[in-house]
Amino acid sequence: MLESRLNKQSDPDHLIELFPLRLDLKAGRMWKGEQPIELRPKPWNLMLYMALRPGELLSKQELMDAVWPNTVVTESSLNQAIKELRKALGDDARSPRFIETVHRRGFRLLAPEDYTPLAPVDEDVQPPAPLFGRSTELEMLVNALETTRAGHAQFVFITGEAGIGKTTLVRHFLASLDQASELALGWGQCYDLHGESEAYLPILEGIDRLARGSQGEKVQRLLSQYAPSWHSMFPWMLSPAQGTKHQPLASTPARMLREFCDFIEILAEQVTVLLWLEDLHWSDAGTIDLLETVARRSMDSRLLLLASYRPVDAA
Repeated sequence: MLESRLNKQSDPDHLIELFPLRLDLKAGRMWKGEQPIELRPKPWNLMLYMALRPGELLSKQELMDAVWPNTVVTESSLNQAIKELRKALGDDARSPRFIETVHRRGFRLLAPEDYTPLAPVDEDVQPPAPLFGRSTELEMLVNALETTRAGHAQFVFITGEAGIGKTTLVRHFLASLDQASELALGWGQCYDLHGESEAYLPILEGIDRLARGSQGEKVQRLLSQYAPSWHSMFPWMLSPAQGTKHQPLASTPARMLREFCDFIEILAEQVTVLLWLEDLHWSDAGTIDLLETVARRSMDSRLLLLASYRPVDAA
């Protein structure tokens, strides 16, 4: 297990310490103790991206978008870079000290919970990877948000094959937003689960982040008032009295759809709502039905929904 620390006195020099590792962002070099570790550019970029997010489960798609922006690559390129990192670190995939593989989902840089990131950032707007040649697409997203703020809902789909930079594009857009503005921001990830998955999983993840964000108090209140079936699925939102008798409400799919539409429409009357869903090609059927219902009902509201997917897998 890595013991992670940021050397605060060295912030101006961009030195990250994850004992026994040290990363010098200016020099683009890494040391293990006193021993320098030579890395090729891609493994270095991969290590840096993971070092800024220790302990987080990073999907393969996110890592490919970050390390190979605007480039079509396969998972074999990512796996090769991980293999090079492990070899350089003397790590063992079967008993990892540094890089953990989460089967079919991604990778995690092992680190304790008390690690402090390089700079304070919003949980939902991580530092984006470098972006080139996407000014037109960024301008389209900015225009979509302005149209949304004027009271006209926007549904924007970002499509393309793995590795072309879909996630990086959205992260740059989110990082450019004024976080002090009246904006409720949430995002959810769809996963390639080889088994029965929970219905509405990315929507539940999105609601959770909405409820923990800058508009969290408002989100929780409206969720309890207009979508009690959804509210009951988040034990941490319940009061102590409610928590002692907590039991998720039994509800039909039709009621779940109606409650969510009521909740999101009323929330979007009070603040601009931005909901981002990643990898929609892996979504469950319930989530697709929900999005279709929202699209039919919420055209005159301040709701911007961003969804990324791979066309080849969407069928």
